[in-house]
Amino acid sequence: MSKRISSANLETVCKMINKVTHSPEHYHSAETKANVGHFLIDSAYGWYALHRVTQGGGEQDVFNTGHVPAKKLYELCHAFLLGLTFMD
Repeated sequence: MSKRISSANLETVCKMINKVTHSPEHYHSAETKANVGHFLIDSAYGWYALHRVTQGGGEQDVFNTGHVPAKKLYELCHAFLLGLTFMD
């Protein structure tokens, strides 16, 4: 039986992506409106997407998949992390 993926699991893997990429830890800081480069989990109607803050404070869908089920995004994020570790 496969493990149920929660939003907390997605937030944890997102935090790891921010750490590995040396991206800002938080969406906002005291000095700026939005921290460009910060990765975050966006959700809509129970589905999820990995976004990254762009110049001007917008957000970009990293995988260009739109919102997907939690398990699918969790798998995509872990594959992304694995690829990042090969770059070091």
